[in-house]
Amino acid sequence: MAKTEQPAARVGKPQDDFPHRPNDPLTFFLVFIWLGAVLIFVTLAFSVLLIPSRTYKLFMGSLLFILGVIPLPTRNSKNPVHVLGYKLGNRIMLAACYYFGLKIIRSGAPMPANPKGHGAIVAMEPHDILPYAIFAFAKDDLFPEFPPGVGLMTSAVFSLPWVRQIYSYCLAGSIDKKNFARNLKEGNLCVMIPGGVQEVALQQKQPPGSIALYLNKRKGFVKLALQHGSTIIPSFTFNYDGSFRTWIPEDTLGLNKKLGFLPMLYFGRGGIPLGIPNPPNRITVTVGEPISVPLIEEPTQEDIDRVHKQFVEGMVKTFEDNKVKAGYEKRTLVIL
Repeated sequence: MAKTEQPAARVGKPQDDFPHRPNDPLTFFLVFIWLGAVLIFVTLAFSVLLIPSRTYKLFMGSLLFILGVIPLPTRNSKNPVHVLGYKLGNRIMLAACYYFGLKIIRSGAPMPANPKGHGAIVAMEPHDILPYAIFAFAKDDLFPEFPPGVGLMTSAVFSLPWVRQIYSYCLAGSIDKKNFARNLKEGNLCVMIPGGVQEVALQQKQPPGSIALYLNKRKGFVKLALQHGSTIIPSFTFNYDGSFRTWIPEDTLGLNKKLGFLPMLYFGRGGIPLGIPNPPNRITVTVGEPISVPLIEEPTQEDIDRVHKQFVEGMVKTFEDNKVKAGYEKRTLVIL
C-alpha cells in the first residue's frame, strides 16, 4: 500500500463548541452521504434486482462491481477525483460537528513529547451502534502536534462498494494490525474503539443506568503502542442515547467474531432502517489525560498489563470527571 501523506496540521485557536443545527438541509445531506452510506449501497444493490431494465442492471451492476474492486484512495494521490473526494470528506466532517452540536471537553494535560514518527492512539468509548463521534478527531485543530486523526474500524466496512470510498475520503481505514502499525510509524493520530461492537450486545444485558465497556481483554492496541512508543489518549463520548432504535438477535457474539461485524438492524432518523442517527442531544466528546508509553520493541505481558491498567484507570477517570457536566450523574461504568 502506498504511503499515506497526511496534510499538515493547522495551528490556531481550536473550536470546541459548535452550534446544534441538525435540521439545516446541507448539513443533513452531507451527514447522510457519510452515515447513510450503507443504506445508499443497499438501496442501489436492491435496485439492480428489482428494476427490470437490462440497461440499468448492466450499468448499476458494473458500477457497484468497479467500486468494490478498485484500489482505495490514498492521501498522496494526485488524481483529481481523489483530491475532490478528500475535500468532500473534510466538508462532511465539518458538517457532522454542526449536525451533532459537537462539544469537546479537554483534560488540559499537555501531550507528552512524542518522537517524530511514533504517532499516538486515541482510544474512544463507548462503541454504541455506530461510533460516529470518531469524527471529532478529524478536526485539524484538536491536537496541533498531529494531522487530523485516522479513524480505524472493522475491515468489513471496506468491502462494500460506495461505503469504502466515502469512509476512506472521511479519513477512515481498516483496523487490521498491519495498517494500524503503518499509521503509527508514519506519525499519525490513530482513533479506535477498543471495546468494539461487542459492547452493543453486552449493553443489552446491563441494568438501566449502567454503561458496558468491554476492555479487560482488549490489549492488542496497548502492545502496538508499546512497540512504537505511541501515546495513548483515553476519550469518552456522552449523549449517544436515543441515536438509534435497534433489533439484535440473541447470542450474536459468536457470529460477530466470524463475520467481523454484529448482525443487527438499526433504525435512524424518521424510523428509516440503516438511516442516520437521531440528533436528540448534543454530542460531548471528552479527552482524557494522555498516557506516556515507553518504546519497547518486545514488550512482556507484564509491560502490556501495566499500561493497559493505566488506560482503564484513565478511561474511568475521564468519565467520572465529566459525567456531571454531561448530565450522566446517575450513570455508572461496568468494565467487562
